Amino acid sequence: MRRFRWMSVLVAVAMLAPTSVLAGKKQCLSAMDTHLTLGTAYLNEGACEAALSEFLLAEGGCRAAARDPEIQHRIGLAYFCNESLQEAEGRLKRSVELSKTPTGATLVNLSALYIAQERWAEAEQTAELALTDPTYLEASRARHNIAYAAMKQGKLEVAEARWQEVLKANPEFCPAWQGLSEAAAARNDPDAAGSYSETAATCREP
Repeated sequence: MRRFRWMSVLVAVAMLAPTSVLAGKKQCLSAMDTHLTLGTAYLNEGACEAALSEFLLAEGGCRAAARDPEIQHRIGLAYFCNESLQEAEGRLKRSVELSKTPTGATLVNLSALYIAQERWAEAEQTAELALTDPTYLEASRARHNIAYAAMKQGKLEVAEARWQEVLKANPEFCPAWQGLSEAAAARNDPDAAGSYSETAATCREP
């Protein structure tokens, strides 16, 4: 993403892989799938406007697409990438509404949107809800967003506990080390802050 540095620094956003989300709807699947694949590639490259254009074409290609939660999710991410935050929130919430059960990736991305807007309590609550999705395989991202939002609310013990959970599961989740450094600095522990910062500086995600 072009200007939102949270993408790679502090806020965890769930990334996307190409997929056919409306398999079985043969009358419009082929063109829609092409737009989704192109849009996803553009989004992962940070080409926000091109991604949004492709996703909107995918949505317009089939009446059922307007009620498909994954298409709404991707459109929301493209708006987020393009810094159109109100539109992004509407689409991400629509995706959540259309899903029969909580969808971890969508909720994590909605929590990231709230963090970008400094809506800390909503960010924390939304990321907590993401952890209720048993199929979500990137729980570290949700816990990281919980920790960051908690820290911003002054809940340093909650933040540090969540980041320790992240690192226990994945020691190479680099933003968690930086988060621990900020939390230690906030509680006036410069030695711990420096140690965590050094680890963050040498951390390399696989």
